[in-house]
Amino acid sequence: MSTFEELLVQAQRQNDFDIIYDALLEVVMNQSNHFSLCNKLQPFLQYVNDGGNLNSLYAQLQNSYNNEVLIKGLVHNVVNASKSNHNLKKVLEVALGIRD
Repeated sequence: MSTFEELLVQAQRQNDFDIIYDALLEVVMNQSNHFSLCNKLQPFLQYVNDGGNLNSLYAQLQNSYNNEVLIKGLVHNVVNASKSNHNLKKVLEVALGIRD
């Protein structure tokens, strides 16, 4: 059984990922030109080993045909991968301006 402190830390961690998901989804869905976000992500692509999730999102953002369902799925995959990849989480926070 978990202690209160462990549950509190887990809830705070989940809130961080919800914030990242909402911010990334808002940026991706509300912009027709993803040039700025792609420029922020591009230098980190080779260093973030997340199974290709960030690379897939990056490639789709550069595509002129953006399917809303596909984009939402890719955002979900990237945020899900960031739960187990600290470097990916940091890249997303920096690219979105959530943390310095």
